[in-house]
Order: sequence, then C-alpha cells, then structure tokens
Amino acid sequence: MKSIYKWIIGICVFGLAFFGIYEGIQDYLKGPKIPFNSILVFGEKSDVDEAKKIYSNDTKYTKDFEYKSVEETIKDKIDGKEFEYKNDYILIKKDVAKEMLKENLFRKRVNTSGIITEEIKEIPNLDSKENIVLDSDSFEDVREEKIGNKKIKVRYGFYGWLGLHPQEAKIILVDDKTYNSIDGEIKEVSVIRFNKNKYDLREKDDQGKIKEELKGLTDNIKIGYINLED
Repeated sequence: MKSIYKWIIGICVFGLAFFGIYEGIQDYLKGPKIPFNSILVFGEKSDVDEAKKIYSNDTKYTKDFEYKSVEETIKDKIDGKEFEYKNDYILIKKDVAKEMLKENLFRKRVNTSGIITEEIKEIPNLDSKENIVLDSDSFEDVREEKIGNKKIKVRYGFYGWLGLHPQEAKIILVDDKTYNSIDGEIKEVSVIRFNKNKYDLREKDDQGKIKEELKGLTDNIKIGYINLED
C-alpha cells in the first residue's frame, strides 16, 4: 500500500514539475503574461451602451468618460506627386484625464521597443495651462499641432496611452476652452470591469473571444484592454 501512495505522490510531483516547466517555456517564448480583467470600449454612446449590455452578466462595474474624436486629413506633394494621409486625435479635458488617472487607466511605455507598460500615478504639467500630448519620447519639447479647425501648442507629457496597448489616435489633454473650440465628434470610452473572467493579452484566443462577443459592434467601436486592481 505504501508503494502505491509513493507512486501516486511521485506522479503528482512529476505533473506539477512538468506544468511548471511548460509554463516557463511558454513565458520564455511569449514573454511574461499580460493579464487583463477589463476592457475599454471607445465609440458613440449608443454603441458603448450596447457593449455594456452584452457584458451585463459579468460586470463588476462600468465607468464612462467623454472625449472628442478629431480626424485631420493632410494633403502633401513630393516630387510632383500628390498624396494625402490622416491624423486621428483623441482630445480629453484635463479634468476628465484626472478622473481617468484615479482609475489607473493611463499606462507609460517602459522601454523603447514593444508595448510593455507600467501604471502611472501622475501626468507631468497636467495642472498647468499647457496642452499635453502623449507621444513618442523623440518629441520632448513644445510644438504646434493642427487639429481640425485649430492650431494649438502642445507640450510632451509621456510616451503612453490608455490601457495595455496604444490607440491608433494621438491623445491630447486640453483645458475646457480649447476642447470646446475644436470641431470633432463627442464620444465615450467606457471601462467594463469583469466580475469573473480574466484573460492574457498575449493569447490571440482571449482577444478573439472579446472581439467575437462584440462582433456586431466592431465596425463602430475600438476595443482596449486593461488589468485593474480591486
């Protein structure tokens, strides 16, 4: 009987050791896990509300924040050939940015490559009168940006974004007067904190599950991911 117990214990120990080795190999190949237990949904209020309904049975809480979406079409000419490209901006009022900061939504890039980020507790110059741009650290100065119908001066804040991966649009934090003076679409970003589910950003299946659940809305919304502490 003792030999059977030893055999069972041996199998268990081997299984745990194998699982640990497997997990180690996975981390080596993919890098460390990037957990997320919440999503960010960007879009029109009606579409964001629909997304919240989809997760109503697995929602610990939601929080909504207003922003303005601005698309700037740039026309240029090089060697006699005309071309155009688009710059997209997310304008956020500074007071709203402070609320987002309290919710730990802003993340800062920790190195010059990849999208590994860390949580930040403050944004440089947020209480100043200057407009703050979240951009590559190669622009650590004050410069002018044409946003929609207006040119404004912006100061570099930090290289980061909302959530665990960058948005396609450039984020600029502005005062109420500047916000109201720039033409754009008023939209919402909602934090949906899951009650039970937890995922790994490295896993395509995990991201695919979210996109599949929101497939009826994906043409109208942008999805972000974030891990929020209780």
